[in-house]
Amino acid sequence: MTTKTQGLNYVQTAVGYDTVTYGGGGGTSNVYNYLNAGSYKSTTGVKTPDFYNRRKRGDLIPPTLFSQEEWDATTAGSWSLTSYSSGDAYVADFFLPTSYNLAISPPSGLLQGWIDQYESSVYVGGAVARLYNRGFDALTFIAELRETAKLFKDVLGRFFGMLRRHSLEDLTSGWLELRYGWRPLVKDIEDINELLISLTENPDFVIFSERYGKTENLYDVTDSKGYHNYGSFQYDAFRHTTTATIGLRGTAASKIEPPKITFDPIVTAWELVPYSFVIDWFFNVGSMLNALHGQSYHSDLVTSFGTQLNYVTQSELIGGVGIGDFYGHVTSTAVYSGSITNRTPVTPSFIPSANINLDALKVADLMALLTAALLNSKFGRRGKGLFKVR
Repeated sequence: MTTKTQGLNYVQTAVGYDTVTYGGGGGTSNVYNYLNAGSYKSTTGVKTPDFYNRRKRGDLIPPTLFSQEEWDATTAGSWSLTSYSSGDAYVADFFLPTSYNLAISPPSGLLQGWIDQYESSVYVGGAVARLYNRGFDALTFIAELRETAKLFKDVLGRFFGMLRRHSLEDLTSGWLELRYGWRPLVKDIEDINELLISLTENPDFVIFSERYGKTENLYDVTDSKGYHNYGSFQYDAFRHTTTATIGLRGTAASKIEPPKITFDPIVTAWELVPYSFVIDWFFNVGSMLNALHGQSYHSDLVTSFGTQLNYVTQSELIGGVGIGDFYGHVTSTAVYSGSITNRTPVTPSFIPSANINLDALKVADLMALLTAALLNSKFGRRGKGLFKVR
């Protein structure tokens, strides 16, 4: 294990000064403006012996632990305070002292909590499933041939009937037929074409790999509690507004070429279960079944799970006022931006877990399914019983 830390650096640099006029006696004083900036970078990882030579030889190199954290922070502010006793007014830009920069970092535990909420097996299993399932699923195609043939029966009649009637039932059935009848058929044709091409090709690489992941946006607003007294002024809290983007990725690699044609009764049985694909939107059953067979087929499989969180926290001082002999207002703002990157070797788990996977089209599909159910439509089989084929 090697760790490299590039300093916890705070810089407080005088960049000029304001001439502050005292309201009572008319005197002046120089008040320096400061730029407070902080930066930090730390990298931890495990080195792979002879990595570059092994990569040149085409070796399958197991992933190692890697972690990197870095951030930058700046603060700014101003005060407008008046002395009760003398009547002197103090107006100037100011920046919180260097030691207070930690107060403007993201709330404790927030970032790690965002990272830890995702189940690594979902993404690693998805990558293994993609690797194994590169070929043509012949058994499922054969099992659905009868329902595929029904798609062509009076297809023009259904199309023009839908245009003529404009009924909700026909529109719903037409949408589902397009999405779960014709679209899978086009995909099957593409897979067959790719299969025929692959039979005449020899791969020019020795490692086969796949990735599976997604990106999500995150948001949080938190007030740091507590009363803070600095002699001439106080503040109640910092309000932290954090926006972030997290990338999640499972990776699987093997030197064993994936099968070009698969005949998997268990996967096919699941595909033929009515509405199994809807269950897969919320629980990754189908993906885990493919991953289970992929783990058995690719005996040299290596897998890992990676996350990258990029975030910006904007903080604002709340309740900044003069105290004791001073009254007036104090303001302070801060911007704290950074990233956390992790990679961890992970062994795939083949227990289905919750994984909500809905995009705009799937939401439309779900609404169409609910509408069809409410209309008590008579379903056919192709597409897992979603639409009517008259």
